[in-house]
Amino acid sequence: MELDVHTMNQHPQLIYRRFDCTIYNFPHAGYLRGSFSSESDKSQILAHKNLVKGYFMSAHQMLCSRGQIHVTHKTKFPFTEWEIVNLAKVAGLYLVEEETFYPWQYPGYVNKRGAGNCDESFRLGMSSTFKFAKY
Repeated sequence: MELDVHTMNQHPQLIYRRFDCTIYNFPHAGYLRGSFSSESDKSQILAHKNLVKGYFMSAHQMLCSRGQIHVTHKTKFPFTEWEIVNLAKVAGLYLVEEETFYPWQYPGYVNKRGAGNCDESFRLGMSSTFKFAKY
């Protein structure tokens, strides 16, 4: 099933479902300029922010009343420029907890790229899982 995070709450298989938790590990909007892209480029950061904001807005509609939205994200520059917590606020969510992400705590977890050679993993670096709930 293919999903667009901006409209996933309207997908025919999901429209009437409510979830206790939705999870988006390492969201990424892709590279706007291919191999010439830089994660610190302002337009690249804006594309990422639009992706995450769209996810928050749509996922908010899919939560049960006490549900949570989890986003695992890198916590060093330039990824801090995405301002994940502020994007969540715009969508009517508040930060419940930020927990350091350690992949070894999730047996079998392997991160994969979403573009190019999708079977390759990427360097995680310092990352956290941000847990949000509805106001």
